[in-house]
Amino acid sequence: MKVKHLKAFIITMLATGCGLFVFLMLMPIDPTRGKLVNYAVIHGIMTGLQLLLLLFFGSVLYRLYRKPAWAEKIRNTTHNWMTQPAKRLFYVQFFLISAMIFSIEGFLLTFFVLPEPARPLILWMGSAFFVVWLFLRVVYANSYKQRLTILKRIKRRWHSWSQVQRRTFLVLVVLGTIAFLIYFPINYGGRIHPDEDVIYPDVINMLIPGETFYDTLRDTFIIDSWWYGYPYFPLCALTLVIPRLLFGTAFAEKVPLNLLIMRQFISVLPMILSLIWLIYLVNAFKSMWKSVGMFVVLMLIPGVVRYNTRFWHPDGIIVLLIVLTFWLLKRDKLRFGVNFYLAAAAVGLNAAIKVWGLFFFLAIGGYLLAGMIEKKLTIWGALRAGGLFILVMAATIVITMPSILIPWNLKTYIAEMNEYYPVMRYGYDEPDPQGVYRTGLAAWMVFFRIHYMQDFFFYFSVFATLAGSLLGTSKTLNRIILAWCGVIGVYLVNWIAVKSFQYMLPLMIPLYASAFMFPHIAGGSGYPKALGFLANTKTKTYLQMIVIVLVLIQVYFNIKMIPISLRY
Repeated sequence: MKVKHLKAFIITMLATGCGLFVFLMLMPIDPTRGKLVNYAVIHGIMTGLQLLLLLFFGSVLYRLYRKPAWAEKIRNTTHNWMTQPAKRLFYVQFFLISAMIFSIEGFLLTFFVLPEPARPLILWMGSAFFVVWLFLRVVYANSYKQRLTILKRIKRRWHSWSQVQRRTFLVLVVLGTIAFLIYFPINYGGRIHPDEDVIYPDVINMLIPGETFYDTLRDTFIIDSWWYGYPYFPLCALTLVIPRLLFGTAFAEKVPLNLLIMRQFISVLPMILSLIWLIYLVNAFKSMWKSVGMFVVLMLIPGVVRYNTRFWHPDGIIVLLIVLTFWLLKRDKLRFGVNFYLAAAAVGLNAAIKVWGLFFFLAIGGYLLAGMIEKKLTIWGALRAGGLFILVMAATIVITMPSILIPWNLKTYIAEMNEYYPVMRYGYDEPDPQGVYRTGLAAWMVFFRIHYMQDFFFYFSVFATLAGSLLGTSKTLNRIILAWCGVIGVYLVNWIAVKSFQYMLPLMIPLYASAFMFPHIAGGSGYPKALGFLANTKTKTYLQMIVIVLVLIQVYFNIKMIPISLRY
């Protein structure tokens, strides 16, 4: 960085600020808004703030030109802070991009809730973040050239794998592609699920312009059906861009085609990706037959088959985000670095779509406790890391769900949730002669058997999770799964009466993973005397045989239960 770069930045900010100050002076004020707060007062405050900022930038520019020693000092301080440590530059860039997105959302919110006179200042803030980002990219271009691109990182990771791992991954990709294609004819046409019928208009409205700019913005920002969080709807709309371009606004009438696309790319594809990623977490693709066998077993779970069949719901994305969180926490290895805070973003997005992310509190709390036990964190360090985790999670929710900042919209959301929760807690207001809406493990086991696993495999999976949390080579992952499944398992069994099969996906799929990791309790070191036999490599072989037998029995029941699950 050179002093001339600082001068160019300040000049750019002054020019932008002057233009937006003129915009503020000339902008018309909607007389129907500002009833609660006097817009004339806000206009005056915004005028004063922008004048102060212009004076500030003007004085800085003056000193940069008139006081070379001061300018050089500022340059050195800025450069040293930006480059030491070397990764800080890239963290700053990430922050600037996030802040820029938030500024754009703030600008759009001025059409709904934020005072209109704040619009120029918000635009100035957004442009400032963009200009700083652009200047850093230009000034530190060499640093970016030395940094590995995502493609190069993938290549390096690929070459670091053994031949078996690469071959296994390719086979799983082929199997996943075959599975994806198999569901294409199944998911075209057929009965439209009532849930699909309710949320379909919200997705369509995002791609059809309204009569006015405000109407278009409202249809983009505001969701009438609060069954799922806002981020889910833009993701769905994104898959329909090609039909929208091909058929124009008439694309909305292509219901079978649109539902096919969303069923495949919002339900089936994320589910397949989740299962492949979970297999990597379990065995790192180090065994072809174990990986392929696990994939086949998971794809034949009745609940998974039913979910992939004519069912457009966000649960596949939810499972994918859960697996992503597992992977990031495992990859972090108690370092509490970038991966830990990326996990916070994944949890936040999960919570924004379907609240499930909030149930990670025990897993994250346990992870922080493990950091203190392993002396990787002090008490203050744990509080700091936990606070930053919550901050990143909350920021992710706000950035991906900006409409909750609109008071009347948030009020509607809360009202919908308050109306929805009693239904989940006590069941729908209808006769229940079979006692479906009972809570408790006995009531839920009926549905576990139909959609996921028999009693013996459920209890074995729970035991495997507990054992793997205490012994062997996969303790970290098993502990995370135990904390996750413990919370949502207790919540579902004791508080939820409605037993929709997709509610069980975030619980059951991780439990299957723990069952496959059961042999990992053997072959390690540091066992107590009474469990010394687990250090014997033959013990691991015996445990693998036990798992194979139990899995084959469960697959037999799964194949029998698939038709029942599909019509239940």
